[in-house]
Amino acid sequence: MAENTLLHLKHKIESLLFSAARRLTVDEIRRLTRANEEDVLRCLHDYKKELEEKGSSIHLVKEDDTWQLTVKDQYIPVIKKVVTRTEMPKTIVETLAVVAYKAPVLQSAVVKVRTNKAYTHLAYLEKEGFITREKKGRTRLLRLTPKFYDYFNLDPRQVKQAFEEQIKVMPYGKKELDNAVKEAEKEVQEDEKKEKGSELTAEEKKVDAKVKELLTGEAEKEEKKEG
Repeated sequence: MAENTLLHLKHKIESLLFSAARRLTVDEIRRLTRANEEDVLRCLHDYKKELEEKGSSIHLVKEDDTWQLTVKDQYIPVIKKVVTRTEMPKTIVETLAVVAYKAPVLQSAVVKVRTNKAYTHLAYLEKEGFITREKKGRTRLLRLTPKFYDYFNLDPRQVKQAFEEQIKVMPYGKKELDNAVKEAEKEVQEDEKKEKGSELTAEEKKVDAKVKELLTGEAEKEEKKEG
């Protein structure tokens, strides 16, 4: 491909990454720019090198087969302000901040610091696709989804820093949150031990019943012989 054509393709890819504000696969970029994979990869690597040499505040991050244009870690304090400007109610953003700061985190830990209102917040966040909730003992394990990262335009490594400000201004501090997480994890571990213990007991009961059945059979045989 001619240099001018490659430059044009690079500009198209740059615009695409900027507009998407999320990770894009090479195949997505190839299809959207209608270019072949070899030229797309060449432009991506050239653009990545160009940003590094320029010392830009943004960089091109490659993760597996995906590429994303994102802010460098040292400029996270600037984008923290953007995190607070969402269409979600403030109370829900505060609950999401707790989840994001500790994810993956147990639901019971979030409820300890955010009170029972957190159940409604978490149901909303799950419905909107920002988190997933899977059963974990008597509680649930909360994880962030790709939509969360896309919505806030954050790299997974930047999430904790981006939501740290919200944690600081809440009624509880990091220490209280850490304690809540530890307590919740301890409760789950205890539940798992009890569950395992009850399973073993049930298995032991089965064995005992089988032994008794065999012994009863042997006793009946002996009785018949003696009779």
